[in-house]
Amino acid sequence: MSYPDLLLKLAEEISTNPIILFSGAGISKASGIPLAGEIIDEVLSTLRLSKEDIDSFKRSHLPFEAFIETLIQTTDLENIYAIFRQGFPNSNHILFYHLARKGYIRAIITTNFDTHFEDVFSLQGEALKTYWLDEELGQVDWNLPCTKLIKLHGSVSDKKSLAITIHKVANQRSASARSKVIEQIFSNPEKVTVLVVGYSCSDNFDINPAIRKIEKPRSRIILVSHVDDANNTPTVEELSTSIYAGPFTKYTGYVLRCNTDELIKCIWEVLLNSSPPLNPKINKEWVRLIERWYNEAKNHLKEITSYYIAGLLFKASLNLNRSNYFLKNAINNTTDENIAVQLHQYMGDNFRDLGNLNESTFHLEQALILARKKGLLSAQARAFASLGIIKADQKLPGSAIEYYQKARELAKKSGEIELMGVCIGNIGIELKNLGGKDQLIESIKYHKQAMAIAHQKGDKRSEMRTLINLGITHADLGRRMKAIGYYRQARRIAKELGDIYHEAASLANEAEDISGVDREGAINLLKEAIILFESIGSQQWVTYCKEKLRDIN
Repeated sequence: MSYPDLLLKLAEEISTNPIILFSGAGISKASGIPLAGEIIDEVLSTLRLSKEDIDSFKRSHLPFEAFIETLIQTTDLENIYAIFRQGFPNSNHILFYHLARKGYIRAIITTNFDTHFEDVFSLQGEALKTYWLDEELGQVDWNLPCTKLIKLHGSVSDKKSLAITIHKVANQRSASARSKVIEQIFSNPEKVTVLVVGYSCSDNFDINPAIRKIEKPRSRIILVSHVDDANNTPTVEELSTSIYAGPFTKYTGYVLRCNTDELIKCIWEVLLNSSPPLNPKINKEWVRLIERWYNEAKNHLKEITSYYIAGLLFKASLNLNRSNYFLKNAINNTTDENIAVQLHQYMGDNFRDLGNLNESTFHLEQALILARKKGLLSAQARAFASLGIIKADQKLPGSAIEYYQKARELAKKSGEIELMGVCIGNIGIELKNLGGKDQLIESIKYHKQAMAIAHQKGDKRSEMRTLINLGITHADLGRRMKAIGYYRQARRIAKELGDIYHEAASLANEAEDISGVDREGAINLLKEAIILFESIGSQQWVTYCKEKLRDIN
């Protein structure tokens, strides 16, 4: 199919009903803003990592928000944020401004941090209503006569809220606001057409799960999948069968496999009867900004800069052995005891996750000794909390509770409210593990305190886990209906977050509780759980559910 034919098809969609534009980083590349992958590559190269380490890290497919969140933990990111203030609106932004002005586009949804859409509307004196804060995303006024710009991941114009949003996305918290606006777009009863351009479909922490979870999508999708070759012949593929459909496989619509620049040029000519303006010459200022970021990090971290940052990046990507290699080198080369506290904490947590409890205990006790010496209350709280988890792993609930109580008190004194909530929840778990009726009743009190803190902080993931723990505890007390209610609340949040593991776990827990009174219902729930566990490769739980099925049968 030729570009003119594609445009006729697209023009027909637009003329039938104003579209919603869903755009990603590809839209702003011609303004001099690099793609996420390019930023990651440059940071890894600046850290002087080997090719083997770079390749290993990239295979983890760590989401960009989680990558940036890791950097936020280590250094000031002003120079990284400055990357997204580069350049000027390009022909893409200008095109979609004109289409919006003509009434072809009713709203623009973007995951981009930059302000080039805002800039082009401002330069033209055109009204634009922008939403980016969580509280705004849940209250979009779709009836406003002007164009709406919805920034799902925040804006570089508000660095403080951007850092908060990145933290929430990276930790899969406060997804409900983004989930709500996505549901409004893709399950709109008006059956709007959504044009997806310059979007890689790689937001696996929030956007993709929210798009997939919509049970009855009504929007029609036109997904532009970029092909580098400008001379290629464009093709049209059904979403249901295309490998490029991303989270849209159950939607109606199609994938356009084409060179996006050629498509944009053709839209200018066909719909606006004009040639696109020349884009500004792209410079490499963003590369210098990354080098400047690294040099400023060295002012704080000195000779261990690369070891420290690489250790945290590999930790975030779950390559814990490689993380420990870099963290150990950082410990061996630093004289800063404040930094050494953090490094021992990270290594202790890594070794615990690797199952080496002796090494974990050694590093956590080192962190605790140094934190006490330096008077670091929050660091002491984290070390005590991690040591409590080790005692729990060793099936020593009484000792675990003692550590959690110490961590809780220190967390409260140092204002670490989230950590305090985690410790309270962990105390609830260990009280349940003690098994007596009085301990179970006390466990419920602790879980409710933990859930209140999670709700206050917008931590949906902790809220979901606490609901499951409440369900299990009520089941142990013989309160079957209360348990089921908690499992179902947890399941709703798990679906919202796209957390397949906990969605399946809630199904399995409910099945176990109803198996004595509703055999058929329990079988159906277990079958559903098996499908979900299989989809994420959780063979241990697949086996567990199949054993439960055999018991019921």
